[in-house]
Amino acid sequence: MTLRADDGKLRRPSRLGLSLAVFLLASGLFGRPEGARAQRFQAHLLSQADGLGNLSITAFAQQADGHLWVATANGVFRYDGSAFTEFGRSAGLTDPSVYSLLIDHTGTLWAGAHGGLFRFDGHVFHEVRVGTKAMRVGVNSMLAATPRGELVVETSTGMVSVERESRMGEWKALPYQLRHPAFPDSQDTDGIAIDQSGRLWFGDTGTVRVFDGDRVQTYGPAQGVPEDIYVSLFAARDGRMWARGRKHILTWRPGDAAVQDLTGAFPAGGVDTVNRRFTEDAWSRILTPTAKGFALWDGHSWKETTATSAGSIDGATDLFADQENSIWIGTDGAGLLQSLGYGLW
Repeated sequence: MTLRADDGKLRRPSRLGLSLAVFLLASGLFGRPEGARAQRFQAHLLSQADGLGNLSITAFAQQADGHLWVATANGVFRYDGSAFTEFGRSAGLTDPSVYSLLIDHTGTLWAGAHGGLFRFDGHVFHEVRVGTKAMRVGVNSMLAATPRGELVVETSTGMVSVERESRMGEWKALPYQLRHPAFPDSQDTDGIAIDQSGRLWFGDTGTVRVFDGDRVQTYGPAQGVPEDIYVSLFAARDGRMWARGRKHILTWRPGDAAVQDLTGAFPAGGVDTVNRRFTEDAWSRILTPTAKGFALWDGHSWKETTATSAGSIDGATDLFADQENSIWIGTDGAGLLQSLGYGLW
């Protein structure tokens, strides 16, 4: 496989970091006795010297060709394995405070910002509005895409459906209920996710609900879901759903009689963070931020990592497992941490 560089020349990909030294994971996520606290692992810090112009990381996405996209509090950056290219106001991001990134099933990159939703055409970003109104996508707000090409956007005023009107037509955004009349009339939706069947999961008035296009099923106290504001939902590859609220972390398989509450086993004080998204590594382990770093669920217990060889994490803002099993850790002002050799210890 080759990548086309910005100068038009073809070159082999850098494998997103093989141009950097390979660092061994030594945090205690692997090879430590059960119950031992994870301490730290070897990592590389990427910062302004690498072209990362803003060090407050908010979200990640990766193209099929390997390019990594990193959203920050001031602009979006594309990483080719050796350097970052900035996309800001001059590239169409009229509000560069981006909180969510998503690459849909067509390969289109979407960026959700405080001041609007933007679509990348391969060169610049274009804003997509609901009529004349900008969509406001805040911290922890999420984007989700269905296999049939619909983009679902969680905004400050409710969920929005974005679809392409024809194969070569423009994208049109509508309030979600206008495209899906069976969807409940609610302005209090929170986290969203699309499962493997294309169903929409969302947090709503203290519960977790799933919409299949015709009806809504609710997961509440009777199913083991404590009342909470569930701002982050995640569909794992094995079909298991994950939900994280302000106080609780839950998991279950759709159809289970009861939900598994993992909050009691979570690292002490770990829930006290505004960043609550999930990611899944190549070994189907789930990672999520904590107040001091991040926690990994290996199927039996949580293991927390709070520091790397490059310094304390001080609370991950987001986490991402790339195509080559490297873990990327966003920080709030310190830059971007990359662990190579992850899982090979």
